[in-house]
Amino acid sequence: MCITYFYRFYTLLVYLNDVPKEYGGSTNFKYLDLTVHPIKNTALFFNNLDEDGQPNYWTVHSGETLLTDKFEKWALNVWTRTTDFIWEDIINDEDEENS
Repeated sequence: MCITYFYRFYTLLVYLNDVPKEYGGSTNFKYLDLTVHPIKNTALFFNNLDEDGQPNYWTVHSGETLLTDKFEKWALNVWTRTTDFIWEDIINDEDEENS
């Protein structure tokens, strides 16, 4: 069961360091056919829900694996949610589903 308070309404992803393209680490939006390479002090801002409050198909994304141990990828995520995020509520819901 997917509960609405799990949903991230908006995401701000800030890249904290550079990673050369040849070493991977990009953020891919597969349905937009968009790849964003980490560049220090740049950011992505996108909505995770559509105007009806449903998950936004277009902003499904993933992070590429780094192809070397010469670099690390550092990023900062800031999420806004549709309601307050209360960890205790999530644990209680999971306990109910498993009983």
